[in-house]
Order: sequence, then structure tokens, then C-alpha cells
Amino acid sequence: MLVIGLDGATFDVINPLIQGGWMPNVKKLIEDGASGTLQSTMPPVTGPAWLALATGITPGKSGIFDFILREKCASRKFRFINSADFRNKAVWDILSRSGKKVCLFNYPCLYPPYPINGFMISGGLGSPGLSGFTHPANLENKIIRFVGYDRELNLRDPKYRDLDVFLTDLYKNFEADVQAVEYVLKQESWDFVWAVFSQTDWLQHMMWKYFCESRSSSNLNDFDKYNQEFKNFWCYVDKGIGRLRSYVSEDTNIVIVSDHGFGSCHNLSFRLNAWLKREGYFEPKKKAALIFWSGKKFRWALKKIVESLGLDRMFPMAVHWGKRATTSMAILVNAIDFRKSIAFDPGHIGTFGGIYINEYTVKEPVQKERIKKEISDKLSKYGGEKGLDIDIYTPEELYGSRLENSMDLIVRVNRGGCVVEKWGFDEQILDKLPSRLSYLNGSHRVNGVFIATGPHFVQAEVKNARLWDIPPTILYCFNEPIPSYMEGVVLGEAIKHEEKPRYEKEKIEISRKTGKRMISRDEEDRIMKQLTDLGYF
Repeated sequence: MLVIGLDGATFDVINPLIQGGWMPNVKKLIEDGASGTLQSTMPPVTGPAWLALATGITPGKSGIFDFILREKCASRKFRFINSADFRNKAVWDILSRSGKKVCLFNYPCLYPPYPINGFMISGGLGSPGLSGFTHPANLENKIIRFVGYDRELNLRDPKYRDLDVFLTDLYKNFEADVQAVEYVLKQESWDFVWAVFSQTDWLQHMMWKYFCESRSSSNLNDFDKYNQEFKNFWCYVDKGIGRLRSYVSEDTNIVIVSDHGFGSCHNLSFRLNAWLKREGYFEPKKKAALIFWSGKKFRWALKKIVESLGLDRMFPMAVHWGKRATTSMAILVNAIDFRKSIAFDPGHIGTFGGIYINEYTVKEPVQKERIKKEISDKLSKYGGEKGLDIDIYTPEELYGSRLENSMDLIVRVNRGGCVVEKWGFDEQILDKLPSRLSYLNGSHRVNGVFIATGPHFVQAEVKNARLWDIPPTILYCFNEPIPSYMEGVVLGEAIKHEEKPRYEKEKIEISRKTGKRMISRDEEDRIMKQLTDLGYF
């Protein structure tokens, strides 16, 4: 089986391009097999979405709704998703244990790589650098030597305000990824390959406005040029899919999935903590602004001192903790008065809000539930007054369960088209998009894609498919029993029912813990910078 992950792919783009003749390879796959919208996680964030696609576990059970999660209940410390959250639970682990040769390429947040029966190449997203990203280790040098390797693009780099420069680097990055997968497919035998391409996500973050608007309604002078370039890149992606398909036999199942869809990101931000402050739920420290600005200045000064004196080599841990204490999230958490605040958002990624009820001031479960309802009702009322579509969810409502370290409320504004800002406690609640995010004009939605063809799939339109249904469906194709911890089901509409799905008789409960810290503090710093450069923080 060959699984191709196209980050952010949506039929809102694919169907019009197929109709226009831009994607003949994907058109053929759809005509020959099963396809349908694939529901993402809520919120539709890359990290937890790819985790659900790998493990069949929802955020309600994993406790992971973002790239970061709180280390334990009532803690003010957060950690990044890493391969500990996948290990022994992912579909490739099950196939590996059953003797199948597996290959993982560029899978987000799968760092550090760990031993499997085959190859694992950690995704650039969630990996701290250009070393230590493969298992076995010697594969890294082979790939770098064969194709070079520039793992990520910094979307905040000022040079990418010139979209021609951005597109040049995007093509190079995608081509390097395709060649790396081709190299593995040509050199090694395998049973299961899963390759993820993130460039489709980056394209849509930067250039969605050139596709979603009609020429008549757009005030962009360069609309025609970049509308064409948007289509050209997706055409190139389609050709890449055709190239990979040429390496597999006719009896290979081919599956295309995306972690989420896409939509417009409007020039609008909603300051959630400022709203919580106005309603009496949030209290910053009196010197919050000073904490913010002095923290940023201290980080800049620390960087200059470290570079000039070489202190990173002499005192690496001391430098690390100085850097860690001045990250954006650390500065925000340090600006919260936990003695007085009832609720807060510590700084989850910008397209949604994650509200925590403060365990230090709200100790009784009944009181906590009352406050959650109060906040939900008041947010809905505020949205109605301001003409905003504000959705408020609890993990229990979405998934039926919630880990105690998870956020209590999830807030989405205008279906994800409005950024939920965390800073600016005393500034106006509704404002324009922050300048640091002004380059973003596309944001995530819940409508991903599922396309599958091959000996195990039938021609069908699949409805109500979810990310966590993919692992059970893959295991069915390999005649493997489905673990009891997986919350998804086999996509019956898509499958040739030669046998009934087999489920493990013994009920296996996954750990309620949130995983081990498998990456160093320095690696976390570099991942934070990477995710910040991509606009996630």
C-alpha cells in the first residue's frame, strides 16, 4: 500500500482543478476507486490531525489538540508532540510487528525517529534540524547526498513577500521530497509506504486569496498571474503523484489523505484573553506589558551575548533555560496572575482558542462546570452582537471524553477565518490581523480528502469518513486485527467486503499519560522557532 498525504488538501480546490484538466492523475484515482470528504479533528490543527490519522485515536483520548499539550493537570508547563505520542500505537507499528516492511517519509511531529521494520524519516514539521531525522541513521546521509534537502520554508521570511521567490523555493522543496521518496521506492523493497507533502499547506496559507475569489470580485492587480501559478503548482503536485504511482504495481492499494481542508483567513483577529479580562475571568499581572517587552528585549540581548562570547558551548543548559523562559508562550504564561484569574488561554495557535479553567482559583467541579457554561453563553452572545460566528466546544461534546490536562473549552471564530489572538489584554477585542501574520490569507478547515483505489477498494462516494477511520481501514486491507484502543471504524462504503473486520479480543487500554519527553530542551527551542516561522505560534 502507498499512502500519500497532501497537507491541507481539499476538494474545494481539487474538484475545480480536475474539471479544468489540471489534475489528470488524481482524476483517474477518483474515477477508479472510492473518495469523499475526510473530517478533521476539531480544531483542525496539523499536529493532532496527523496523530489521529496514524493511531485511530481522537484528541479526546490522546489529550492532544495542538502542537503543544500541558504536561499534567494544573501545570503551567507545556511540551511538544513527539514520536512518543505515536510509538506502539501507530498503524505502521502494528504492521512492522507483523513482519511487514514499512517506510515513513516526512511524517509531521514524528521526531525523534525510532526503530521499525523498515525506514522512518521524520517530518520537517516538528523536527528540530537537518540531522538525526532518519532510522536507520545512515539513510540520512544517503538522502542528503542524493537530493540535497531543505526541510522547511520560513513563511515569515520577508523575502517571501515576493511570491515569485516563494514559488521558486516551494517547487524546489517539493521536488526534493518527491525525489527522496523515489529514491527509497527504487532502492528498497517494501509493503507499506506513507509519504507526506507539506508544500500544499504552505501554498494555500500564502496564496489562497488568488484561488478562492473570482477575478470580478478581487481587487488584486496580480490576480490573473497568481491564480495561474496556484493552479500550476497543484498541477505539479499531480505530476508528482503520477511519478510515485509509476513505481508501484497494479495490485498496490493507493490512498490519498489530507489532515484538514482550507478556507479564507480574513483580516480580522479576536483577542480572547482581552475578552476574558473584560468579563472578569482573566487578570494579567500589573506589569504584564513590561514582562512582554522586557522578555523580548532580554531574548534579543541574550542571543547577542551568546553569539559574541560562545556561551552556548560553555554553558548550554543555562543558555537553554534563558531562551525557554523568554519564548512567546512562556512570556504570556508569566504575565498571567494565577492568584486572581479564573480562566485563560496560554497561547495556543492563532486560528483557535483553548480556554483553561484555573485550578488554583476554581477547585470544585460544580463551580467549574458553571463557569464553563457562563463563558460559552457570554461568548455566543458577544458573537451575535458583533456579527461573528463563534463556536464553543468542549472535548466531551466532540469526542465523548477529555484528559484532565486538556483545555476545557475550544473556541473557533468565523469557521476558522478569524485569528484568535492571545496578547493585547487591554487593547480592543476585535482588530485587524496582527502584522506578524499579515502574509496569511488561508487557514485550516475541517474538510480534508480521502481517495483510495486498488484491489481492496470499490468505486464509491464515501460519506462521513473521519481521520481516525483511516488506520482501521488500512489494517483491514492487510488482514490485521484492529486494536481495541482505535476509535475509528473500517470505511465500509469504500472496501470490498471479502471478510468481516477482525478486532482484538483482549481489550487494550492506552496509557492515560501524555507521553514521555523524548526530545531535548534545545530541540524544543528549535521546534518552537520552526513553528513560529511557519506562522503556528
